[in-house]
Amino acid sequence: MSLKTCIKEQKNFADELSGSCEIKNLNPACFPLLICDKLKIDFVKDNKTAKGTVFLDKKNMVKLAGNWSWNEDSGLGNIQLKNDSDTILYKERMVVNSGDLNLDASISKSKSNGFDINSNYEIAILDLKTESKFKASGQISYSDHVLKSMGYFESMQYVLDCNLKSGIFIKKFFVSNRSESNEHVECINAKSIPGSSNRVVISAQYQHIKNQISKILGMDLRGEGILKLEGEFKRTGFEGNLILRDGNIIIPKTYNIIKDISGLISIDFASGKIVINNFIIKLFKGSLECQRAIIIMDESFNISPKFIHFPCLIRDCSFNLKDDISAGFSGKLLLQKIASDYNLKGYVIIDQAQIKNNLFSGEFRKKVLGSGSYTFENNITNDSYDNFKFNISIISKNPVRIKTPFFDTQAQINLVVSKNSLNPEVTGSVELIGGAIKFPYKHLNIMSGSLYFLQNQPYDPIITLMAKNKVRGFVITIHVTGSAQNQSITFESSPPLTEEQIGALLLVGSENASMNIIVPALIVQNIKNIIWGSTQTHNKIQKYFNSLLKPFKHIRFVPAFSDETGRGGFKASIEVDVNDRLHASLQKNFSLSEDTKFEIDYLVTDEISLRAMKDERSDLGAEIEMRWKF
Repeated sequence: MSLKTCIKEQKNFADELSGSCEIKNLNPACFPLLICDKLKIDFVKDNKTAKGTVFLDKKNMVKLAGNWSWNEDSGLGNIQLKNDSDTILYKERMVVNSGDLNLDASISKSKSNGFDINSNYEIAILDLKTESKFKASGQISYSDHVLKSMGYFESMQYVLDCNLKSGIFIKKFFVSNRSESNEHVECINAKSIPGSSNRVVISAQYQHIKNQISKILGMDLRGEGILKLEGEFKRTGFEGNLILRDGNIIIPKTYNIIKDISGLISIDFASGKIVINNFIIKLFKGSLECQRAIIIMDESFNISPKFIHFPCLIRDCSFNLKDDISAGFSGKLLLQKIASDYNLKGYVIIDQAQIKNNLFSGEFRKKVLGSGSYTFENNITNDSYDNFKFNISIISKNPVRIKTPFFDTQAQINLVVSKNSLNPEVTGSVELIGGAIKFPYKHLNIMSGSLYFLQNQPYDPIITLMAKNKVRGFVITIHVTGSAQNQSITFESSPPLTEEQIGALLLVGSENASMNIIVPALIVQNIKNIIWGSTQTHNKIQKYFNSLLKPFKHIRFVPAFSDETGRGGFKASIEVDVNDRLHASLQKNFSLSEDTKFEIDYLVTDEISLRAMKDERSDLGAEIEMRWKF
């Protein structure tokens, strides 16, 4: 601290005097919030009366200016202060406009040759995001080392009574919140520990302060519990233990709960440095651990810090993204902030997970990759989303289960998420392992499948997929190639069938040509929706297929027209699937009463089948079909 005094004019030292007094780097140990760069007082003394102006500059963030007066005979004085420039309380969010902070204090001599101070204050805080103002007001008094204050902010009220004679001894401090019944409920309480003037215990009912914490963190953290901070005021700071026991604080969109918190906190008011040691958050499933973290607040101790170094070890945590993803994971992450940029880097290992949406769906990928923009509903510090950058590797330790109405498979994930939350960049691959595409009649087994994410196109990965199975004696294969936005789907069969016949087999288990009338609308045109659609699309298609095909689950009526010379007319077939191996069909020509055909097929193995038949002439027969692979 430096002191500079200038006497501008002196006529009679006892009667008339004018000048200025300037104090730089004021750092009172007991009043850390009064730390300021510059305190300047101009004065004019005339006989027993003095008056002048005062100016206070706190780190170029808070600037107060006003007038003061003092009468030596009465021992009374007065000071009035206003902020003569906008004061930022919450970076890019909350501000006190010029003239919206007012302090009016009266000063008098006390019996102990000190000074008694009684003041009133009013402040209006503008929320730039909602364009609404919140008003606070109260009284502050100081007499014979006793500081008292009480005031209101929105629905909250506080009361303070402490002794500053030898350190800080808090007799009473509490913050209450107005309940729905218009009664004030205590939410924060603090008191000094007897026998130690600087030791204090602060406890807070979480359910009564959750709204304020949610605003600071930018997410809705609902729940209950008692937070305690027990520690000691030092000359320039505070050291203590932060504790939460038997908590029930819900982390949004994860379906996980914060149960316990413990850690050592050291705060240096002069430098704005906060050091956290042995910090542990125990969850309902898993834990977060940090051996040592450093946070440096900005010059005016705004909520937004200017520096963060927060390494975190994640152990067996659970995570849910709405109804789409359920996962357990571990890993190491490092949160840093330098200047205005946030950086989150490290790796996450997925121990087990289930995805209830289609990986091939562009809608689902956008939902996952865009989750950073809604995880923090108000943003961590209301800085630009572009300032929050990622570099996180995501690796699956065990295959991830993927299950939708039309997909049932597993996947091995190896991805890197980088850039920022508004424009994420994803590189790496997702490899499918086994499983099937579940068409209404029969599944196609996934032989291979992958998504390759390339730089600068997170929503348009390169996709390959091959699914194959034997359906009614035909080997059906689907090939998918290209990218998500420019894909190609081809069907193959052996023996050869048309695309419509393949669709008929997958839909109702019959390749009969008469099914071509409805197949294009049901399968060929909807095949892209089955492969590329999200869960919502799959559910709609499944409901449509179920209602349409329920009567034909085991029995199918297959109409056909014949142009055979002399034996034309309308034919119909009834096909019955007893199980995957036993199949029967009855064919009737309605123009000829004797023209009835009956067949029974039994698949002994994939290579051997038996067939018994009765033809239109009532001749009986049987066949054995054997296939060899070379």
